[in-house]
Amino acid sequence: MVWQEDVEIIVMLVDKDGTEQPSKDTQYWPDRVKTSEEYCDITVLLMESTSFRTHTVRKMNVLKGNERVHTVRQYEIPCWKYGGVPSEPADLICVIKQIKNHQNGGKHLLVHCSNGVGATGAFIGLYDLMDVIKTKKEVCVFHVIEGMRTDRVNMVLTKLQYLFIFDALLEAMLSPDSQMSCDQLKKLDLSAMKAKCKKEFQHLQETTKHQEDLATLAGNSSENNHRNRFPDLLPADKFRPVLKSPGNLFGSNDYINATFAKDISQRGFIMTQTPLSSTVEDVWRLVFDYNCTSILMLNTVDDSDESVTVYWPIGHNAAFSHGLMTVICKKIDESDVFTGDSLKSNIKELSNGVGLSAVYVTVISELERIEKEGAVDVFRTLHRLRKQCPHAVQTQDEYLLCYELLRDHLNNPEEYAVVF
Repeated sequence: MVWQEDVEIIVMLVDKDGTEQPSKDTQYWPDRVKTSEEYCDITVLLMESTSFRTHTVRKMNVLKGNERVHTVRQYEIPCWKYGGVPSEPADLICVIKQIKNHQNGGKHLLVHCSNGVGATGAFIGLYDLMDVIKTKKEVCVFHVIEGMRTDRVNMVLTKLQYLFIFDALLEAMLSPDSQMSCDQLKKLDLSAMKAKCKKEFQHLQETTKHQEDLATLAGNSSENNHRNRFPDLLPADKFRPVLKSPGNLFGSNDYINATFAKDISQRGFIMTQTPLSSTVEDVWRLVFDYNCTSILMLNTVDDSDESVTVYWPIGHNAAFSHGLMTVICKKIDESDVFTGDSLKSNIKELSNGVGLSAVYVTVISELERIEKEGAVDVFRTLHRLRKQCPHAVQTQDEYLLCYELLRDHLNNPEEYAVVF
């Protein structure tokens, strides 16, 4: 079929975890680059295979007898559980844009999934509608899917997949083209960077307003009010770490003002406010319960500010007890190496847990993107992070700091390697 219909691009939608149902996929390409497989009178040679964070691209040559060589690109997108949808529409939109850049007009696009109608239907519907929204003020998703079903029954199999098309289209319409190459970022001067940040931050504020409606019942409860530094910066109930170990202080419960966060590689972080004198035990309960091995402190200790307390033992082999928690200092390493002027100038009394903490998680995510894709997309990363922490990166200056740190890291990687 690929040979007969002159297909140049194959889109393979799979479940990366394989948890929803037994895999029905049969591999139809060679395992290793520069090797070939024969399928009756068709020979397939795998020329290249490049893995990105969100997908894998394979370039294959297809041969039939002595006829011309036919080149095919296969995009494997591992985010479609059976009957489900990707967790991040933005990631899929970025891949679709890449596919569109490589597709020649008039050539067929071959799309397949486990059943050939669910994920396949949702992908094709979104793929077509992304072109429609560029030229028309109105689109009707229903009519598009209805038309697809006249050609193949059950296209877009579930309600979840149908609603996903709407979410993804909204994302495509409202989100800016924010990705840029590393070389572009290196050469970006401050005025151009500020203009880019202003535009993107405004988009971020507009497109994440609804995230502020996430329930914060635990943080708003009267028994926990005194545990919050800022009454308007509360963790969403859905994403807050629940303390499990018992507390020794009167009124102790499972609450701490903290939020789970994941970078684009799904590595786990916990962002929290600087401890109050009344929440020191809670911080160490958090460390103990979730097996945290590193604490990054992004604020200074001001002796004149009684709300900022030293929550660790001072001195080698010193012990520090608070409630049921005892912490012993086993080793102290001091270094005069700092992480550059951009970060140094922003290490202030910023103790809310959503400012510099979110900047750090964003930069870590973008460094992963740089390694995998050779590009940066601060907007996409923060858009995702705000789904877990609606207040992440509160100001345009903090947004700009993300870009400055990434640019400085690209230009001086050794200097920034200490923290990043």
